[in-house]
Amino acid sequence: MPWKETKVIEERIKFIAAVKSGQWCFADLCRDFNISRKTGYKYLKNYESEGIDGLKDKSRKRITQSNETPEKIVHLIVSLREDHPSWGPKKLRPILKAKFHRMKQIPSETTIGNILRKKGLVKPKKKRPRVPQSLFLFPM
Repeated sequence: MPWKETKVIEERIKFIAAVKSGQWCFADLCRDFNISRKTGYKYLKNYESEGIDGLKDKSRKRITQSNETPEKIVHLIVSLREDHPSWGPKKLRPILKAKFHRMKQIPSETTIGNILRKKGLVKPKKKRPRVPQSLFLFPM
């Protein structure tokens, strides 16, 4: 006998259909579908506001990044680098600190380097080809 395979979205649709039929108690339905009442109410609210699309899994990705460097500071770093193409993060950070000493937080050298790399203002270093060690190091 083959196993019956169901998808999560199908189970949620069955749950909503059972709730809308009004034949069973909400708590009993939640128990039968092995979900909490809180989750059952969440599915019902999402269904009523968005339709069947509301029953699909939502992305858990963050909308914003809390410690992202402000765009104003990124613009300052990029403009300084464009004015002085030979300056790297080690030189840019103290200059930013001196010019904008009232600024709450100056990014670290690593962050400045990452910003310059993302904006394409840093040429990647050429890697030296690895020379294999000789098999005959010692004379016999």
